[in-house]
Amino acid sequence: MKVYTKTGDNGTSGLYDGSRVQKCEQIFDVLGTLDEMASHIGKLIFLLRNFYIANSSDKHKIIPYIISLQKTLLNIGSIIATPSRDDSFILPEFTEEQVSEIENYIDVMDSELKPLTVFIIQDGKNEIEAEAHICRTVTRRAEREINKYGNVSHEIFKFINRLSDFFFTLARYVSEPGKQA
Repeated sequence: MKVYTKTGDNGTSGLYDGSRVQKCEQIFDVLGTLDEMASHIGKLIFLLRNFYIANSSDKHKIIPYIISLQKTLLNIGSIIATPSRDDSFILPEFTEEQVSEIENYIDVMDSELKPLTVFIIQDGKNEIEAEAHICRTVTRRAEREINKYGNVSHEIFKFINRLSDFFFTLARYVSEPGKQA
Protein backbone atom coordinates (compact mmCIF):
# COMPACT_ATOMS: atom_id res chain seq x y z
CA MET A 1 0.00 0.00 0.00
CA LYS A 2 1.38 3.39 -1.00
CA VAL A 3 1.66 6.21 1.52
CA TYR A 4 0.40 8.74 -1.00
CA THR A 5 -3.08 8.49 -2.48
CA LYS A 6 -3.16 11.76 -4.46
CA THR A 7 -6.77 12.21 -3.32
CA GLY A 8 -5.79 15.21 -1.20
CA ASP A 9 -4.05 17.07 -4.01
CA ASN A 10 -7.13 19.25 -4.51
CA GLY A 11 -7.13 20.51 -0.90
CA THR A 12 -9.57 17.99 0.53
CA SER A 13 -9.10 15.10 2.90
CA GLY A 14 -11.21 12.06 3.62
CA LEU A 15 -12.91 11.35 6.90
CA TYR A 16 -13.55 7.90 8.36
CA ASP A 17 -17.17 8.00 7.16
CA GLY A 18 -15.99 8.43 3.55
CA SER A 19 -16.88 12.10 3.19
CA ARG A 20 -14.37 14.57 1.73
CA VAL A 21 -13.83 17.89 3.47
CA GLN A 22 -11.61 20.91 2.81
CA LYS A 23 -8.33 20.58 4.71
CA CYS A 24 -8.85 24.04 6.22
CA GLU A 25 -11.97 22.90 8.13
CA GLN A 26 -11.94 23.02 11.94
CA ILE A 27 -12.15 19.23 12.18
CA PHE A 28 -8.59 18.95 10.84
CA ASP A 29 -7.31 21.42 13.43
CA VAL A 30 -8.71 19.05 16.05
CA LEU A 31 -7.41 15.88 14.40
CA GLY A 32 -4.00 17.42 13.72
CA THR A 33 -3.63 18.56 17.32
CA LEU A 34 -4.62 15.10 18.59
CA ASP A 35 -1.99 13.61 16.27
CA GLU A 36 0.61 16.07 17.56
CA MET A 37 -0.33 15.15 21.14
CA ALA A 38 0.12 11.45 20.39
CA SER A 39 3.58 12.17 18.95
CA HIS A 40 4.65 14.13 22.02
CA ILE A 41 3.31 11.38 24.26
CA GLY A 42 5.43 8.94 22.25
CA LYS A 43 8.51 11.04 22.97
CA LEU A 44 7.58 11.19 26.66
CA ILE A 45 7.33 7.39 26.75
CA PHE A 46 10.73 7.14 25.05
CA LEU A 47 12.30 9.47 27.62
CA LEU A 48 10.76 7.59 30.54
CA ARG A 49 11.93 4.22 29.18
CA ASN A 50 15.46 5.53 28.61
CA PHE A 51 15.56 6.86 32.15
CA TYR A 52 14.70 3.43 33.52
CA ILE A 53 17.25 1.66 31.30
CA ALA A 54 20.02 4.13 32.23
CA ASN A 55 19.24 3.76 35.91
CA SER A 56 18.71 -0.02 35.87
CA SER A 57 15.20 0.56 37.12
CA ASP A 58 12.08 -1.40 36.51
CA LYS A 59 9.53 0.39 34.39
CA HIS A 60 7.09 2.19 36.57
CA LYS A 61 3.45 1.25 36.20
CA ILE A 62 2.69 4.66 34.73
CA ILE A 63 4.34 3.87 31.36
CA PRO A 64 1.70 1.32 30.29
CA TYR A 65 -0.97 3.81 31.35
CA ILE A 66 0.63 6.58 29.29
CA ILE A 67 0.70 4.18 26.32
CA SER A 68 -3.02 3.56 26.88
CA LEU A 69 -3.58 7.34 26.84
CA GLN A 70 -1.90 7.50 23.45
CA LYS A 71 -4.25 4.77 22.17
CA THR A 72 -7.23 6.59 23.69
CA LEU A 73 -6.30 9.67 21.65
CA LEU A 74 -6.41 7.55 18.49
CA ASN A 75 -9.87 6.35 19.48
CA ILE A 76 -11.00 9.92 20.11
CA GLY A 77 -9.63 10.85 16.68
CA SER A 78 -11.65 8.02 15.11
CA ILE A 79 -14.81 9.24 16.82
CA ILE A 80 -14.23 12.84 15.71
CA ALA A 81 -13.31 11.76 12.16
CA THR A 82 -16.73 10.12 11.83
CA PRO A 83 -19.17 13.03 11.88
CA SER A 84 -22.03 11.03 10.37
CA ARG A 85 -22.54 8.25 12.85
CA ASP A 86 -24.87 5.49 11.82
CA ASP A 87 -25.01 1.80 12.58
CA SER A 88 -22.58 0.93 9.78
CA PHE A 89 -19.66 2.41 11.76
CA ILE A 90 -18.32 0.56 14.76
CA LEU A 91 -16.64 3.23 16.84
CA PRO A 92 -14.89 2.93 20.17
CA GLU A 93 -17.04 3.83 23.14
CA PHE A 94 -16.00 6.55 25.50
CA THR A 95 -17.24 6.48 29.07
CA GLU A 96 -17.09 8.34 32.35
CA GLU A 97 -14.93 5.48 33.66
CA GLN A 98 -12.03 6.70 31.51
CA VAL A 99 -12.36 10.12 33.13
CA SER A 100 -12.40 8.53 36.59
CA GLU A 101 -9.33 6.44 35.78
CA ILE A 102 -7.24 9.44 34.77
CA GLU A 103 -8.41 11.29 37.89
CA ASN A 104 -7.18 8.35 39.97
CA TYR A 105 -3.70 8.53 38.41
CA ILE A 106 -3.61 12.29 39.02
CA ASP A 107 -4.62 11.80 42.66
CA VAL A 108 -1.98 9.11 43.26
CA MET A 109 0.83 11.32 41.91
CA ASP A 110 -0.52 14.41 43.63
CA SER A 111 -0.66 12.63 46.99
CA GLU A 112 3.14 12.31 46.87
CA LEU A 113 3.75 15.98 46.03
CA LYS A 114 4.08 19.02 48.21
CA PRO A 115 0.98 21.25 48.09
CA LEU A 116 1.06 23.72 45.22
CA THR A 117 1.44 27.25 46.60
CA VAL A 118 3.01 29.15 43.71
CA PHE A 119 2.67 29.34 39.94
CA ILE A 120 4.77 26.66 38.23
CA ILE A 121 7.21 27.64 35.54
CA GLN A 122 8.94 25.00 33.45
CA ASP A 123 12.52 25.47 34.57
CA GLY A 124 14.22 22.65 32.72
CA LYS A 125 15.07 20.43 35.67
CA ASN A 126 14.99 17.47 33.32
CA GLU A 127 13.93 16.54 29.82
CA ILE A 128 11.07 14.34 31.02
CA GLU A 129 9.55 17.28 32.90
CA ALA A 130 9.95 19.52 29.85
CA GLU A 131 8.23 16.99 27.56
CA ALA A 132 5.39 16.48 30.06
CA HIS A 133 4.83 20.26 29.99
CA ILE A 134 4.80 20.21 26.18
CA CYS A 135 2.21 17.42 26.34
CA ARG A 136 0.19 19.59 28.74
CA THR A 137 0.25 22.68 26.51
CA VAL A 138 -0.59 20.75 23.33
CA THR A 139 -3.44 19.11 25.24
CA ARG A 140 -4.74 22.56 26.22
CA ARG A 141 -4.66 23.58 22.56
CA ALA A 142 -6.56 20.41 21.66
CA GLU A 143 -9.13 21.31 24.29
CA ARG A 144 -9.61 24.75 22.70
CA GLU A 145 -9.84 23.23 19.20
CA ILE A 146 -12.40 20.66 20.36
CA ASN A 147 -14.42 23.39 22.04
CA LYS A 148 -14.46 25.43 18.80
CA TYR A 149 -15.39 22.37 16.76
CA GLY A 150 -18.22 21.23 19.04
CA ASN A 151 -19.71 17.90 17.93
CA VAL A 152 -17.86 15.98 20.69
CA SER A 153 -19.35 14.18 23.67
CA HIS A 154 -19.14 15.73 27.11
CA GLU A 155 -17.11 12.73 28.33
CA ILE A 156 -14.44 13.28 25.68
CA PHE A 157 -14.25 16.98 26.50
CA LYS A 158 -13.89 16.16 30.22
CA PHE A 159 -11.23 13.56 29.45
CA ILE A 160 -9.14 16.03 27.43
CA ASN A 161 -9.46 18.56 30.26
CA ARG A 162 -8.24 15.95 32.78
CA LEU A 163 -5.48 14.88 30.41
CA SER A 164 -3.87 18.30 30.63
CA ASP A 165 -4.17 18.07 34.43
CA PHE A 166 -2.49 14.66 34.24
CA PHE A 167 0.49 16.03 32.31
CA PHE A 168 0.76 19.03 34.64
CA THR A 169 0.84 16.70 37.64
CA LEU A 170 3.26 14.32 35.90
CA ALA A 171 5.60 17.24 35.14
CA ARG A 172 5.59 18.21 38.82
CA TYR A 173 6.02 14.59 39.84
CA VAL A 174 9.07 13.93 37.65
CA SER A 175 10.71 17.24 38.64
CA GLU A 176 10.99 16.12 42.27
CA PRO A 177 14.26 14.35 43.11
CA GLY A 178 13.94 10.58 43.02
CA LYS A 179 10.46 10.48 41.44
CA GLN A 180 10.92 10.12 37.65
CA ALA A 181 7.51 8.40 37.45
